[in-house]
Amino acid sequence: MKSIITIGLILMSTLSFAQKKHWTNGLGEKTKKNIATKYYTVTKNKPNKNYIVKTYNKATTNLIESTSYLTKKKLIKEGDYVSYYENKNIMDKGTYLNNLKEGTWTTYTNDSKLQSIINYSKDKKDGLYEFHSLNGYSKGFYSLNKKVKEWAFYNKEGVLYQKINYKNDLQDGELTTFYPNGNIKEVLLYKQGKFKKILKRLDINGNEIKEELEEDSTLYTIVEEQPEFPGGARAMMKFLAESTKYPRQAIENGIQGRVYISFVVEKDGALSEVQNAAPKRRVHKTLEKEAIRVVKSMPKWKPGRQRGKAVRVKYTVPINFKIR
Repeated sequence: MKSIITIGLILMSTLSFAQKKHWTNGLGEKTKKNIATKYYTVTKNKPNKNYIVKTYNKATTNLIESTSYLTKKKLIKEGDYVSYYENKNIMDKGTYLNNLKEGTWTTYTNDSKLQSIINYSKDKKDGLYEFHSLNGYSKGFYSLNKKVKEWAFYNKEGVLYQKINYKNDLQDGELTTFYPNGNIKEVLLYKQGKFKKILKRLDINGNEIKEELEEDSTLYTIVEEQPEFPGGARAMMKFLAESTKYPRQAIENGIQGRVYISFVVEKDGALSEVQNAAPKRRVHKTLEKEAIRVVKSMPKWKPGRQRGKAVRVKYTVPINFKIR
């Protein structure tokens, strides 16, 4: 009689732990078993009275994620969250509070290497941040989704190569660059995201470089402060519209199209090397000739600047010819 009772208890215990499967598609929407790609189970977590929802891959039955909810209907995430790669290694791990990320969240690569550490406060990055990639890693601080304090950047060998100070998500303070041997290479000063001046420049042995021996004749395409037509982009478009004369030959032959003209904004704002930027896509020689003429007639621009100094910048402007 005792053995029969024992068997009955074991059977009841097995039934109590059986999990009902809820079949879903890739978006987590309930669907029929024969077309489902995933399924989930719901378990009551008695200590804190919430519900643990575990999602599985239908084909492999491998666990995809485990999420804690306040209610059985999966409305509000509350508690631990873990997601997994198909090889069963952890992908993401963290905690939700009232449906928002809270505290420290960690992310790993599929071979279990640390990828990131992010701290959250009500779903916003807040606190220590660390990110790893194949090229190295960086670490710094956020305050409600904005970069603050000192950020450090390391190469894949773990050698520090740059430090940047931030305030309200903008570079503010010193930006220090290092040589591979750890010596300081350069210290720049930024204020509210804008470069102000070079504080010091050193050679690899730590000796201060007093002055640049050669004038910078580099031709840039992207700089910290882009060159600008007097009055800005809107003033430039108005100038082009008023100054461009549609060639009569092109009108008579119904020729229209867009011509891209490239030029160099010199350090003093003058324009040089004005030419067709895409000669292989030539629309018509009369349109090209007029576009070049108009660009050459432009007044001096505000020159581009890199690290506080005026530099040569290559620029391209599209001029559209359309018969109305």
